[in-house]
Amino acid sequence: MQNTIGTEKQIVGTGLHSGKPVRLRLRPAAADTGLVFRRVDMPKRQQMIQVCPENWVEANLCTVLQNSDGIRVSTVEHLLAALHGCGFHNAVIEIDGAEVP
Repeated sequence: MQNTIGTEKQIVGTGLHSGKPVRLRLRPAAADTGLVFRRVDMPKRQQMIQVCPENWVEANLCTVLQNSDGIRVSTVEHLLAALHGCGFHNAVIEIDGAEVP
């Protein structure tokens, strides 16, 4: 059985490394969607970054995911650990910047 979050949640904060303000929304997703980041500050065709080993890139001091268009999201490790710890398999993570707050 797969699980997703029950209702949308929003987090507003500051990127640890960038110091920039960031808004993040966790949205429920259908079974087999997996965990997907959606960079809402990017052109629509480039927004999606699937959480999968193929999209992990080498970085210092944080975990970074990158899609085939070179769009990145960084400092994802704590959020992904929390989602895993809560038993969530599917969610769309909308973010308006390059770093998780």
